Amino acid sequence: MKRRFFITLLTLCLSLFLLPLSPQAENQNVQAFVRTRPIPRALKDVAEAYGENEDWQEVTIRISLPEILLQSADASAANQEIKAMEKTEDYQQSYEFWQENMQEGEEFPFYYNAACYYEANIYAGVLSVRIISSNGMEDNLGTSWIANFDLKSGKRLSDKELVKTLSLLPEDQVDMNLLFEENIIREARNMGDAIENHMRSFSYDSDNDDSRPDYLGVADQSVAETLEMVRREAMEDAANGREKSVLFLSDNARLNIVYRQHSPAGAGFFYNEAPFYLFSFPRERELNPLYVRILRDFGRDPWNSPYQGLLACLGPATDRPSLHELLSEVSAFSWKWNKYQSPSPVLSYDCGEDTNWTPVATYSEFYLVIPKYANDYIEICELELNSQSQIVEKKEEDQSGFQSGRAFGVGLIGLSTETMPTGGLRISNLKERGALWYPSFSGKDGSLLLPDDILDVTEALEKHVRSSRDAAPEADKELERYIAWGWPEG
Repeated sequence: MKRRFFITLLTLCLSLFLLPLSPQAENQNVQAFVRTRPIPRALKDVAEAYGENEDWQEVTIRISLPEILLQSADASAANQEIKAMEKTEDYQQSYEFWQENMQEGEEFPFYYNAACYYEANIYAGVLSVRIISSNGMEDNLGTSWIANFDLKSGKRLSDKELVKTLSLLPEDQVDMNLLFEENIIREARNMGDAIENHMRSFSYDSDNDDSRPDYLGVADQSVAETLEMVRREAMEDAANGREKSVLFLSDNARLNIVYRQHSPAGAGFFYNEAPFYLFSFPRERELNPLYVRILRDFGRDPWNSPYQGLLACLGPATDRPSLHELLSEVSAFSWKWNKYQSPSPVLSYDCGEDTNWTPVATYSEFYLVIPKYANDYIEICELELNSQSQIVEKKEEDQSGFQSGRAFGVGLIGLSTETMPTGGLRISNLKERGALWYPSFSGKDGSLLLPDDILDVTEALEKHVRSSRDAAPEADKELERYIAWGWPEG
C-alpha cells in the first residue's frame, strides 16, 4: 500500500513538473507566456537578433519577434499576424537597395538600418505584448503592433476591456472617447506649449519688429491637428474592419498609449508614447469655460443650451487702421470673458507659387467662434462651387494654396469673401467631424445667417465694446503683426 501511494505521488509530481506553466500559475514569469521566434532562414545572412550587437556599423537588420504561448484561439490568431510581419522579401529588397546605393570610399557612407523587436509585460492578470518596427528607408518609423491578453482565459482584450480590467470601473462608466480625448490632449498640449514658448523666446516683441510672430496658435494648431490625425486613423481602421489596440503595459506596469502626434515644430507627424491616466476624465463631455461664462452673462443655462457654438461678427479688415480698430474689439472681448488671453488666429489666405509664397488676403470678414465643448476644435475648410452651383468643400487633392487651420477655446477667424466664401467652418472633435457651414448675410437687412445650433453674440459684444470705450483696450500687437504681415504700409 505504501509503495503504491509513493508511486502515485511520484507520478503526480512528475506530471506537474513536466506540464507547461499554465495561465493560472502564481509565478507569472513573462518567459512562460512569450518566447522569441527564431530569425527566418531567408534572413539569416543579413539579420541578427535585436539587442545582441551594439556595433551598429556592422548590423544591417535586427529582428526579434515574439511567439505567444497561451493556449487560445485569440493567441493563435495573434501569432499568425506576427508571422506575417517577417516579410523576408521586404527586408531582402531593402537590404539589396542599400547595397546598390552604398557610396564606397566615403568616410561616412550611406547606411541602412532596420529594426523590429518586442516588449512583453504582465500585470494584474494581463499579458501585454508590443512590437516596435522602425525602418530608416520608409515612413513607418516607430509604428506599433499591440495585443493584450487575459491570462486566465487567453482572450485578447480590446482597449476598453483592458481599461475595465485595470480600473475596475463598471462598463457604463468607461467612455473611451473621453479617455482618449483627455489623455491625448494633455500630452499634445504640453508638447505644443513647450514649442510655442520656445519659439516665442526667440522673437522680439517690439513696435519696430516687422517679423511675423509665427508662434501664435502653434499649440492650439498642434492639438487640433493631432486629434484630426487620430480621428481619421480610427475611421480608416473601422472602415477596413480593424480594431487596433493603442494601449499597452510598460516595464513598470504603467498603462501607456501610442498615437500619431502632429509635429508642432514643422510639418508631418511621429508616433508618440505617453502615460495614459485611467481616472482622469469627466463622466460627460466637459464644457468650454469661455462658453459657460458668456452664456451665464446672457442669463442662459450653458448646461442645457442647444447651441454647439457661439459666433460674433467683427466686420472687415482691409488695411492696418481698420485691423487695429477691429483688434481693439477683440481685446475688449478677451479682457471681459477670456481672462486676458487672445484668441488663436485661423486665417484663410492664398499662399503658394502664384503669390511667391507670401500670404495674400483682404479679410473681408472676421469672426470670433467659441465651441461649446472644451475638447472641440474649429476648422476652416476650402470651398468651391460644384456643377450644381452648390458650395461644397474641395477635395484634398484639388486644394490650392489656401491656408486652412484649426483652433481650440476661441478662434479669430479671418475669411476673404469678395466673390464667395473661400472658407467654410466646422466644429469637430475626436469622435466625429462636424457639419460644414459658413456665416453669410441676408442681403436685405444685413443680418447674419447662421445654422440653428450656432448662437449669434455680435450684439452683446458690440454693447460691451461701447460701454468700455473709456478703458480703451489696446489692440494685440502680436495679432496685428501676424495678420498684417505682407500688407503694404499705410
